[in-house]
Amino acid sequence: MPLSLAALAGLAEHQPRLAGRLGYIWGLAAYTANFNWIYNSLHDIA
Repeated sequence: MPLSLAALAGLAEHQPRLAGRLGYIWGLAAYTANFNWIYNSLHDIA
């Protein structure tokens, strides 16, 4: 995940007009790739 975040930052730096769209697509891809385990693990504690 850190490498993909670095790639996102690099792409957003080179294409500032697409930065919002790239961030949205990256977030959607991260969520659908099961990064929602953070949400589940935090809500199991409380």
